[in-house]
Amino acid sequence: MGLFCAAVGIFMTIMAFRKGQREYVAVYICPECETAYPAAEVPDKRCPRCTVPLEPLTGFYDRHPDLKEG
Repeated sequence: MGLFCAAVGIFMTIMAFRKGQREYVAVYICPECETAYPAAEVPDKRCPRCTVPLEPLTGFYDRHPDLKEG
């Protein structure tokens, strides 16, 4: 019985840690219309509206400080 309780405890601990993990989803943004798209929606990495190349969202406003509001 003790071994079973230990196994259940280990299983629950592992599941608790896994629940806290998040998957990283790559997101791209259009420098023209500033619309963001998940990578899965734009396999060619071009804006569906403006047809310009998309850029990674990470660091976008550091690269384009003129587009920052406020």
